[in-house]
Amino acid sequence: MVNQIYVWLFLIGIVALIVIISGLVTRCPECKKWWVRKSEGSKEIDRKGGYKTVTRYDIQRNNKGEEIGRIERKEQVYVTRVKYMNYYRCENCQHKWTTISTSEHEE
Repeated sequence: MVNQIYVWLFLIGIVALIVIISGLVTRCPECKKWWVRKSEGSKEIDRKGGYKTVTRYDIQRNNKGEEIGRIERKEQVYVTRVKYMNYYRCENCQHKWTTISTSEHEE
């Protein structure tokens, strides 16, 4: 019984944390209301290529196909980094603002 209470309290805490994070991420910087951010699109403002070190794992298997080990190795890969200007508008006070985000993908 006591363990169930702790499980429920933990789950309620996780849900509350998700709600709070969601509200803070989507709030207006002007009027501070939560869940009012409306996307007005985005525009690519920069694109650069370069190298990045990534960790790869080579999986070793036995003759039954079961994993028996992993070998970790570092590898240099070519990546393209794209920078975007994101445009937002508040559905409550109509305030407009921008943020910059970056995405990265291997070639």
